[in-house]
Amino acid sequence: AVVSTQSTGMPQVIHGNGPNKIDLSRFGNYYPRVFDPSEGPDGDCLICKEKEGRVNVTEMETAPLILTTMFITERTPFLDYFINKTFAQQYPQERWHIRIYNKVFSQADLVQELVNHHVNFNEKQKFASVKIYQPKMLSLKGNMEIYDAGMQECVELGCDWYFAMGSVITLTENTVLKDLIYWNESIITTQLTQPGQYWSNFWGDVN
Repeated sequence: AVVSTQSTGMPQVIHGNGPNKIDLSRFGNYYPRVFDPSEGPDGDCLICKEKEGRVNVTEMETAPLILTTMFITERTPFLDYFINKTFAQQYPQERWHIRIYNKVFSQADLVQELVNHHVNFNEKQKFASVKIYQPKMLSLKGNMEIYDAGMQECVELGCDWYFAMGSVITLTENTVLKDLIYWNESIITTQLTQPGQYWSNFWGDVN
């Protein structure tokens, strides 16, 4: 338990400013019993074991119905790599819906070409459904509107899991969808990094 040495009370919320935030961040990693630094050479994630292996994502009959949305809201270099790596995910296609929301006119032809390659001209594909929303359809919509539209499609499709992606990131492993769903958490995400920089979408302190 956390006890205040000045008031002898047990606070429900702890907040700090300035340099205190760094200490609280370190403390917060260990107090909720989510990480044990004494286990193994690199520590052990305790909370990861709570729901391990509850979702079977290897068989088409038992795989959850998912929707993946790709949002292209700004001109993106290597856009073909982003789309190709997403379509290359190892997930039962019969249980996988895909939506692409593209607001960039200069990349509309490339998006269509890639979808043709993976879907329209691919006799082996078995996706539950694939749709593209090109700039002419989205020109009057703000980013938040199309983000909401993606979520609404998930509701209408009755999907079990929703995976949203911005075009500025790329999946480097082709098992990301299966790995994330496997843990059976309400909300979960990948860890994103920028090569050669001390940056990720999970805040951390470097000393």
